[in-house]
Amino acid sequence: MVATAPRAQVDEFSVRVLDAQGAPIIAGEIKSRPQDRRREIQELRELARAAGFHYALFVDLKSAQLFDLSEAPDAPPILELPTRALLDAYASGIGEEKVLGQYLQRIVDTWFRNLLFPIPDYPRPPGVERLRELGLLSRIDGGEARVALGDYF
Repeated sequence: MVATAPRAQVDEFSVRVLDAQGAPIIAGEIKSRPQDRRREIQELRELARAAGFHYALFVDLKSAQLFDLSEAPDAPPILELPTRALLDAYASGIGEEKVLGQYLQRIVDTWFRNLLFPIPDYPRPPGVERLRELGLLSRIDGGEARVALGDYF
């Protein structure tokens, strides 16, 4: 008998982006202050791949990094966006030192809503051009983003 690791559950991720048919595309984690960034990214990539996602997104106060899970496990991110760009776009430019985990979750949620449902005459979301170049915007068009939002109170 061979022991195998259980398949990761889709709801284990703080970010889940699905295509229009409900298929998993992006799994992500939002950690404002990770203890071991490198290890946590590697674990996310492994869990996301096991759960059938195509991409993994890791967001902390340094950056938002998107990884293509079809590439080697140590491949660099296909998108690296400074978190400062998200804060400037959605948080009136407040300093990183003032951002708690729940607030960062809400910023990422707003970012995905603006990617999925662009508002006419509203500034483009950070990273939209690169996501379009990668073909990822068309893959998630008509889909949904589920960001686990913590409570403030």
